[in-house]
Amino acid sequence: MKNDLEHKMNYEANSKPVLNLIDIENTAVHTPTEKEYDTLMQIYESGNKKWANGKKPTKINVWELLEEETCVSTEKDYDETANILFGEKKEYEKLNEKIISLQELCNIQNIKPETIKELNTWYDKNKPNRISRG
Repeated sequence: MKNDLEHKMNYEANSKPVLNLIDIENTAVHTPTEKEYDTLMQIYESGNKKWANGKKPTKINVWELLEEETCVSTEKDYDETANILFGEKKEYEKLNEKIISLQELCNIQNIKPETIKELNTWYDKNKPNRISRG
């Protein structure tokens, strides 16, 4: 499936990067490293996703609970808001969810390496003590 979505960085008034993410159903992103987990949380936060409890993605670090078995997905709730969920890789496998890597997510979303670099720079400067970083 070719995706024509082009990620040219947009910015909020405070210069925070904003991504326009497409929803991907029945798919979980496997984050075997804490660095990948943190990058995923930066992507989700820049895409205006939130945890089911309403917290911003970088405010929580569930990677510490499941470590290299951590998978993260999004699911729309009753008001069509995409909530972030997490679980162990084998649990997503039991549910027959598609499990993809962070790189595969970036490919689907057409997020280029330079976009990730820009996200990392912004979050390191503006949220150096983010919880998702560990």
